[in-house]
Amino acid sequence: RKNLQIVKQYYNTNGFPGIKENGEETAMYFWVIVQHGDDDVVFQSKILKAMKKELNKENASRRNYAFLYDRVMKNKNKPQLFGTQMIWDSTGYHRPYIIKRIKNVNRRRIKYDLDNLENYINKVNK
Repeated sequence: RKNLQIVKQYYNTNGFPGIKENGEETAMYFWVIVQHGDDDVVFQSKILKAMKKELNKENASRRNYAFLYDRVMKNKNKPQLFGTQMIWDSTGYHRPYIIKRIKNVNRRRIKYDLDNLENYINKVNK
């Protein structure tokens, strides 16, 4: 929570830390903190919008955007698009949280630098 407060202050002062201005490592650290800031879905949503703008400039990770998008949707009890968020099933294995238009999920995943859903599920359950 302390890290999330620091990230919020940074964002309010400096805006989104794009890859071009700050490097991949800094952008990744910022994203990791936001991704796990589930107590503040409003802030996660704000960063999601900022990331979307930066995607068009190739200044944010498409993969990280997909993970944050799905996390925000799950936190809002809405279907995800990319299948990155998992839940435990009754047999003790992870399975994807509800996916919107699941028929096209692998097509979306490829566009956002993600492996196909089947491989992802297998990796998560190893």
